[in-house]
Amino acid sequence: MDVVSQAKNYASRGWSVVPIAAGSKGPTRSGWQNLRLSEGEIDDLFHGGENVGIILGEASGGLLNIDLDCVEAVALANDYLPPTPCVSGRSGRPGAHRWYKCSDCTPKQYRDPLDRSSIVEIRGNGQQTVAGPSRHPSGDVYAVVPDSEPATVERRDIEAAVEKLWEAVARHRGHELPKANPPSVFTAPARGPVSLEERALAYLDAMPPAIQGQNGSGALYAAATSLVHGFELNEELALLILMERYNPRCVPPWTESEIRHKVDEAAKKPHSQPRGWLANQASPQDAARAAVDLSGLLAMSVPRASTPTPAAAHEEVTIPRHLFESVPGFIRSVMDLTLRTAPYPNVPLAFAGALCLQAFLAGRKVADPEDGRTNLFALALAHSGAGKDHPRKVNFKILGEAGITAYGDRVASGESLQDSLFTAPCMLLQTDEIDEMFQNLKMGAESRYASWQKIIMTLWSSANSEVPMRLKSGKDHAVLVQPHLVLMGTAVPNHFFDSLSESQLTSGLVSRMLIIEADPRGEGQTASPVRPPAEIVDVAKWWRDYSPGGDLQAVNPSPREVKYTEAAAKCRDAARKEFGKLWDAGGDTEKAVWSRACEQAQRMALCYACSENHESPQVTSTAIEWAIEFMRAHAKRLLHLAAKRVTDNPWDKTAKKVLRKIEDAVLIDHSALLRMVNMPSKALKDIIETLIVSERIRAVKENDRVCYEVVR
Repeated sequence: MDVVSQAKNYASRGWSVVPIAAGSKGPTRSGWQNLRLSEGEIDDLFHGGENVGIILGEASGGLLNIDLDCVEAVALANDYLPPTPCVSGRSGRPGAHRWYKCSDCTPKQYRDPLDRSSIVEIRGNGQQTVAGPSRHPSGDVYAVVPDSEPATVERRDIEAAVEKLWEAVARHRGHELPKANPPSVFTAPARGPVSLEERALAYLDAMPPAIQGQNGSGALYAAATSLVHGFELNEELALLILMERYNPRCVPPWTESEIRHKVDEAAKKPHSQPRGWLANQASPQDAARAAVDLSGLLAMSVPRASTPTPAAAHEEVTIPRHLFESVPGFIRSVMDLTLRTAPYPNVPLAFAGALCLQAFLAGRKVADPEDGRTNLFALALAHSGAGKDHPRKVNFKILGEAGITAYGDRVASGESLQDSLFTAPCMLLQTDEIDEMFQNLKMGAESRYASWQKIIMTLWSSANSEVPMRLKSGKDHAVLVQPHLVLMGTAVPNHFFDSLSESQLTSGLVSRMLIIEADPRGEGQTASPVRPPAEIVDVAKWWRDYSPGGDLQAVNPSPREVKYTEAAAKCRDAARKEFGKLWDAGGDTEKAVWSRACEQAQRMALCYACSENHESPQVTSTAIEWAIEFMRAHAKRLLHLAAKRVTDNPWDKTAKKVLRKIEDAVLIDHSALLRMVNMPSKALKDIIETLIVSERIRAVKENDRVCYEVVR
């Protein structure tokens, strides 16, 4: 049976369906959770070449899917899960999907205690599962869900069965199960006459739920901080408590990965209260009363505005992986295509390419209420052979299929870039020579790179205005009107950071760029030809033909204003204050990085809105919260890397190399360090003395040896 007929068959059983891009697993439509398609609407939205997903939970009469995510779970499932005549899967993993009916369809995921890979998942409200005859990204074909009626189960029974299956798989892998494993989630040790469990739960129960559009991200962070920092619970226990006790009250419920990210943040960020400050409340009632006033706890998410020590100023932060995978719609579809066809799939690289493509397509056609545009500069860092070139190839292929030609892969100079933009005011430039430009700027070589720097810095800030061009003999003075340049550069990480100087950081050139680090290269897969599906090409063509003012050839177009929801505007204003405080507290480098963080977040939120719904974009609180979280992590990561890698002279370069070696080793003696850095002993001694005096490292005695460690 073809996809359209099968989608109608699923709908006839009372199940809601959603169209999904061919070979993909995630819906591209915004608000897909609310789809309730009639037979006629299925004909309108399904055309036979896509995948079909079944929306779970209340949308389909309490339909629950148990997703067996590993071969051990599939092999052991019959021994632990209730029987059901409704079992499906895909050709590479038959029997991996078990279907039930349940009155409580709250999702829950069970992971490996060590590597955190998914073992089994209860899938329900707010989720969907791809069903046959769809095709998996690996090429496997999904089996059609049998016509048999799924078995009806009670929530407590299916959850207990899944927990036993999880335990069996963990034992099979030789793992010692964690002490705080389901179902005994709330078995924390007692502290004094009233248990720590009662204190923590009373406090958590009095906290408001995390609700989308009402600073839900901040509320979830506050809840995580209360457990990890306020009550000193271990991170795994805090995660389980939040999943079991807090998440059911949230609207919509958060995924485990999102909650884990907040727990990780709460454990690592600096806080205004001492650790364990909530654990000594006199009673659960006192804890509950304290929870009503959240102002102090929410303030913990913003570092104090005092000047920290060098080691604390730039703690190691990475951009959370879920932020690369959170943008719905067009960007997600392009990412899926890139990952599906790449010889070495790489999520951050795929994200960088898809984001830049969306930013280019929307150029000169949309603006936010402050006249901000989507012109972004992204720099993807990856080692040779990691797949830097593939996202560029995908973008070129999509644009070629859509009949769009205003793109290139290199420009000889800043002046030639101006000339190109005069001809095509909206341009996507994808180049692999960014580190060469920075290296030459650092060395003061080749004046063409100096013009590059000046012109691209001007273009970043001028997409909503005019830029005078250089004077040419015998020709009238010309200007660039609303020039829209989207830059996607790639570079090798070591080459890039070695090419940077402090002056380039403080000048603002680097802070205008999104620095995205690639994942390590994986095992790879068999590459396939890049054939953009029709839904991607159609969106690109829509942007090609879209003209808000009705004149595609307008020299000075009037872009469509993409409005903010009231909640989104409040989030933006709060972020502007937060980043402003960080700017006030910082030195020259910090000021350069934080000065543009909010503006970058607004540009990214605008791209999010256009990706989510290109025909009727709107910046929601989800979009701006995602962008703010991304830029907060991005700025901190950039400052951390700059502190470790960016230098202005050979001595500073060597000193930072020594510091990195000590940090990587945790504790190292002088002779081992000397062998590792391969430099004269006297030179190393001078550097060590300087690092000790500046309180970057300290000398400690360990087993009658003098060792060095980084001051934290």
